[in-house]
Amino acid sequence: MRQRDDPKIQAVRWFLEFLSEDFKTMSEVDLSRKMLEAQHYLIQSEQVVLRRDFIQDIRKRPKHYLGRDRLKHIQSSLRGFLEKRITSPTSLFPVSKVDFLFGTLDGTLKVKYSLDDYLLDTKKDPSKLAHIAELSLSLAVDGIPLEAIRICPECGRHFFHLSKKPRYYCSPTCTSRAISRRRRQANPEGYRARQREIMRKKYREGAKKIGKPTKG
Repeated sequence: MRQRDDPKIQAVRWFLEFLSEDFKTMSEVDLSRKMLEAQHYLIQSEQVVLRRDFIQDIRKRPKHYLGRDRLKHIQSSLRGFLEKRITSPTSLFPVSKVDFLFGTLDGTLKVKYSLDDYLLDTKKDPSKLAHIAELSLSLAVDGIPLEAIRICPECGRHFFHLSKKPRYYCSPTCTSRAISRRRRQANPEGYRARQREIMRKKYREGAKKIGKPTKG
């Protein structure tokens, strides 16, 4: 099965993207989509054993139940939760209020747990949804090699890379930005000269399109 078709890999990628989302500036359309995804990945993960009546109750709650502020709170909680564990030496940590351990073991993120019935009173304290999200995240990354979860040195976003081919940045944009900065720092005058030539070339191409004469 290809990585992009593997439900586990899809879940890990979703969580890492969630950690880097900007909920403050996110459009209402994108926010609505993210709230629907959050119900699946954060709360109703197939790997998390929750009482059926709890899941049905979540579905009945108003749209704002997983709104912008609540998602930001869960995001902040998950970010600290994951980073503490991936930067710690080989060790297992308790997760929330269940007989559940999560951490690193022999270079791999591992989960060890005995889960019977888990239900938090989120009606009185919705912030406790973060505990369920921690449980879902832990199960999603169980067995994932530690080096597959990375932080982009250019923008700070989390990203997933499970391949022998080296990848240091989260996107082509960050890769290009980092390369340009290194070139500029290594040879400032040469970099400026190349940039001037690029601008002249763009000007000449634009002038040709509108029939404007150019020099040289």
